[in-house]
Amino acid sequence: MCWSRSQAEAALERLTALLAALGLEPKATKTRIVRLEAGGEGFDFLGFRHRMVRSPGLNGTKPVTFLARWPAGKAMQHARDRIRELTRRSRLLLDPKQIVEDLNRFLGGWAAHLRFGNSAARFEEIRSYSRIRMALFISKRKRRSREFGWWVVAYQSPDQLGLINLSGIVIDPRNFRDSRGSRMPAVNGVGEPRAGEPHARFRGGGDLETEQTWPRTLGWRNRLGNRRPRRPQALKPGVPGTAGPA
Repeated sequence: MCWSRSQAEAALERLTALLAALGLEPKATKTRIVRLEAGGEGFDFLGFRHRMVRSPGLNGTKPVTFLARWPAGKAMQHARDRIRELTRRSRLLLDPKQIVEDLNRFLGGWAAHLRFGNSAARFEEIRSYSRIRMALFISKRKRRSREFGWWVVAYQSPDQLGLINLSGIVIDPRNFRDSRGSRMPAVNGVGEPRAGEPHARFRGGGDLETEQTWPRTLGWRNRLGNRRPRRPQALKPGVPGTAGPA
């Protein structure tokens, strides 16, 4: 980000020159200078819509202007199209459990990337759309009304047929905080592949070893969690059980 348009144009020229030295060039249709201001147009990048917003002060605090991000329009449309494809009429012969598993697998991966932002409202839209599509799927499969399908999804099933829950998983982006360690909650086996099995790695010769076969180094952990080797104890002569002279 730059303070003025002239700085942004100079930075774009510098970037174009660096890419030209590598035999590359920025795509003109996706490269432009945007003015970031509260209520401005913003821009799309990596599936997110980035825009400056101004939050009202709460409980006497000062209003804050920050760069917010949420799933872009293309990402939302892609999710709707994929949900519609997974619940299309040609799949009516499949078990509804299989349809729910396919939906959970897609929504889990889709939300795993887009959860790092101000995405709660958009996630609720996609979850509501998936419930509506499942209600239509049930009604068509049973040849009943739409009200019957919605009654099955919303009231008859205690967990809404096992559809993944996207509420409570959003992580707001903050500076100086590593959010890579957080994970999607596992739902119906989605989100924790090979759970409970030991992690595997390969030695230099190609032999497979697991956590059970990794060598255990004698040592102790300090307050920071670092492992340090123990110091060898000196042999004391005259002490039973040692190699020294009695």
